[in-house]
Amino acid sequence: MVQGCTRWGMAFCLLGGGSIALATDVPEGEPNNSKIQATATTNVPGWGISGDTISGATTGASTSSGANSLDMFFIQLEPLATNIYRHRLVLTTSGPTGHTAAIMGLPDSGIPTETTTAQVSATTTSPPRFNQWYGFGRAEKLYYRVTGTPSTTEPYTATLQTTVVNPVAVGTYQAGRIVISTRGRGHSTNTEMFLYDAGLNLLRWNEDSPTPATDVQSEIAVELEAGVYYLALSTSSTAIGEARDAFDRATTGTRLDFPGALVRESSTTANVNVAFSITDAIGASPRAASLTGPYEVYWATFTVSGVTGACCFEETCDLRTAAACASAGGQFQGDGTSCNIVATYTANPDVEIPDEGEILNFLTVPDSRLIRDLNVGLLISHSFQGDIIASLTSPAGTTVDLLTRPGQRSDDFGFGANDLGDVSNGTDFVVDDEAAFFYELGAAGAPSASVTGTWRADRGPLADFVGEDAQGVWTLTVSDNAPADTGRLVRWKLFVAYADPEACGTTDPCAAQTIGDANCDGLVNNFDINCFVFAIAEGESGWAASCNVAGNCDFSCVLDINGDGSVNNFDIDPFVLCLTEGCP
Repeated sequence: MVQGCTRWGMAFCLLGGGSIALATDVPEGEPNNSKIQATATTNVPGWGISGDTISGATTGASTSSGANSLDMFFIQLEPLATNIYRHRLVLTTSGPTGHTAAIMGLPDSGIPTETTTAQVSATTTSPPRFNQWYGFGRAEKLYYRVTGTPSTTEPYTATLQTTVVNPVAVGTYQAGRIVISTRGRGHSTNTEMFLYDAGLNLLRWNEDSPTPATDVQSEIAVELEAGVYYLALSTSSTAIGEARDAFDRATTGTRLDFPGALVRESSTTANVNVAFSITDAIGASPRAASLTGPYEVYWATFTVSGVTGACCFEETCDLRTAAACASAGGQFQGDGTSCNIVATYTANPDVEIPDEGEILNFLTVPDSRLIRDLNVGLLISHSFQGDIIASLTSPAGTTVDLLTRPGQRSDDFGFGANDLGDVSNGTDFVVDDEAAFFYELGAAGAPSASVTGTWRADRGPLADFVGEDAQGVWTLTVSDNAPADTGRLVRWKLFVAYADPEACGTTDPCAAQTIGDANCDGLVNNFDINCFVFAIAEGESGWAASCNVAGNCDFSCVLDINGDGSVNNFDIDPFVLCLTEGCP
């Protein structure tokens, strides 16, 4: 390298002071037919910038040494400024083609293997035989394998290409509960999603929600504070190095050997629909999104704004920040205020659940209330939790599965602990969309007897009931799905959150003021004449000094008689009418 030139200049030095900087190559070193023997790019200082290469020769995929052995490389990039980067290794040769490259990984167990692949190159891509991954400038690491065929007698070269990804800005949302979902967006794509904070640190990820193999679309429900966030949307078999998220519903998948990178397996060249929505307290915002190339991941960024409170409009109330409320023309009621109140409805059937049988129990809600949120309390005495399936059906016919044999996900029999809820003291097992965990995941294979607390619906969400009228007959269906153990449905509850009619109070600042009461004594009569004249002649300051000494009435509210927004001569005739015939 010419003195004074730096490889951080991307590929060249400025003319007049230097020359083009040469790419750095790392040739394979035999034996390198396993991860432990992999040729390491870290042996060449400074390798890992766009344009650098690795090279070798192979005519096979043998794990024994020799010309036909596979070639394994340990790749580590140079650190870059924090950003989203797309990295590629593009495999080429001057001789007959036929090489195959792969980014290696691990099974979901994390137990090291030499054969698990996270992504395999394809001849159908453009350019052919490239591999791709995403990172964040943190010197990401991975294993890269090249195999050949008897015809690939000439050496190969894999060239590193690094580009910055510009995420799509998808809006601003309110702090609090945020739900990001690909469900109900007009496609059936098997999706995965990954949520990062402003520093591109992984917060949450989800592969299958709410039920693996049944609903393979994705959903992340999380409480977010004000800040900037990033979202990666991909398809099934996307690998990262981090251990499986406790919120994720899938049970199998490939991992990378090291954390920090993200690899999509699919080499499809067809456009893939991954449309999604982001829902906050105000409502759902649908977003179109698609993957337009092999191994591609869709990146988005969104902003969450600060603390929310009740924001009142003429006929509605939403949770918004003070700034968002003012921008929308609403009246902000204060940080932390709510638009909702919660009504509780209880059924106490205390009935037997037949062994390998089913019961339906009914609860009538007498009040017509539009549902804004709904939770369910269960108190079930049973000697084997894993036998139980429970679902709730609304008067409108919407059904949500609350429990589906807890623990069966990892055990054919499910959890063997007693009771859902604590029957001894009457504490419920509560199903709530805002809960942190599904029960079978939160319990992590070690359920407690008489389990209480809040848990997410197994095949929800309970938000499916939002917008319906709570009035009518609700049906809880509980079944026992294995022989021997039995139990009873002791009690169940509905917690219905609906709009608080008093959340906003009055939105009319003049509602408590008496029009025409110029002397602020609460009456409209001849004693108001002098004060009305002061107001017209001297304006608000003269009137306030003479007639509103106590400060208990508002200049415009009591003196803008004709309601045109100003106190002036045009109010004289309406004021005379107030005195003679009464004010409007």
